[in-house]
Amino acid sequence: MSMTDIFESNGRINTGIDPATIPPIRRAAYTALRDAQIACEQAEADEKSANETVAALVRAHDCAQAALPKTTFMDLWRQSRG
Repeated sequence: MSMTDIFESNGRINTGIDPATIPPIRRAAYTALRDAQIACEQAEADEKSANETVAALVRAHDCAQAALPKTTFMDLWRQSRG
């Protein structure tokens, strides 16, 4: 098996290969690359989920803030006069 066989057409590591089919001299490198790619994919998924959560919380905060009564200068002036 040549080294290019571990790559998919888009340049990503083919994670579906059985490590036993990789020559022993290259198996540790393949396993490390595969594990790193899987970890990166998980981190990207976690980041996307976290960004969606943040966006939803910002929208909820903005809606709550918009629902608060607004105090104007005239309101403050009236309060100061009793």
